[in-house]
Amino acid sequence: MNKILRFSLMLIMALVSNFSFADTVNLIETDFTAGQGDWTIDNKTLPEGLSYVWKADKSYGMKASAYVSGKTYAAESWLISPVIDATNYTGLKLSFKHAINKFTSVDKAKEEATVWVKADGADWEKVEISYPTKLSWTFLDVKDIDLSKYDGKKLQVAFKYVSTAEKAGTWEVNNVVVSGEGAPLVDPNAKGQEANPYTVEELLAMDADNITVTDNVWVKGIIVGYLNSDNKQTVVKTDTEGNTNIAIAATAGETDASKVVPVQLPKGDIRTALNVADHQDYIGKEVMVKGNIQKYFSVIGVKNTSDYKAPTATNINTISIKANPDAPLYNLAGQRVSKSYKGVVIKNGKKVVVK
Repeated sequence: MNKILRFSLMLIMALVSNFSFADTVNLIETDFTAGQGDWTIDNKTLPEGLSYVWKADKSYGMKASAYVSGKTYAAESWLISPVIDATNYTGLKLSFKHAINKFTSVDKAKEEATVWVKADGADWEKVEISYPTKLSWTFLDVKDIDLSKYDGKKLQVAFKYVSTAEKAGTWEVNNVVVSGEGAPLVDPNAKGQEANPYTVEELLAMDADNITVTDNVWVKGIIVGYLNSDNKQTVVKTDTEGNTNIAIAATAGETDASKVVPVQLPKGDIRTALNVADHQDYIGKEVMVKGNIQKYFSVIGVKNTSDYKAPTATNINTISIKANPDAPLYNLAGQRVSKSYKGVVIKNGKKVVVK
């Protein structure tokens, strides 16, 4: 392989490896055999003698017809999706399945069974779709209709059915999907984001037995040790044995297990970085962790911890007082200790190593 060709291939590989492909996400995905869901029906024309046009069918999806008891009616009815938020998506596409029958012809079905889309605050616009080549109950799988003109907008999709007093066809629709590429933007100030983490008090106010798991959110608190089950009693411990979790509280020195939140430390870098068995100096410091709020140790806790901010000293390190040689000593958990205590203590508002 000559040098120019080799260099070209290497350049292409480098460009590909650094290119970020957006994820394709289904912004709405509806199986009408399970019911109408949160789609709405707008009967523009519903003549006397006709109580509905669109109806959910467990076998076929949403079914539109203005033929009842041997009589046809002139009707117009729209099956309308909820608002689809595509604010942060591009490459929008529509897919669905449909069957047409009992119309005068396929060409007539193209006039009386149509699909419409509208951006939020705008007018409805007709979308060109494909139709079966003959009238039957056989579904046609319509894929990837281009809706890119609605990229970055909020939109709705509608299936419009029309009939006359002379002829009323039947239209069956199912498996409607609107997809796009991208990911939703997250408000940086939303609860659970780094700028607005959950507090211990907020977690303790939750009901552990009826909790809805909240994924990938930030929680902050002061490390007071770790939780351990002794004699079927969950207790807060500060020794150097436990390394699979940390217990965080609203205040330093908390020893009541009912007032702490356990944080799971998955095996690996996070456990190595945060466990109090190896980092006794973390006790009394504030930490932020990212994980799932859910039941843990039979109480509200944080599991599947995926990120953290290194523990930082609380305000106890910034207290300014006049030095007192006889001032009491406190360990890093905020507990008073005797003068014979060895290790890192707090005296006169400062950390001191007693040997």
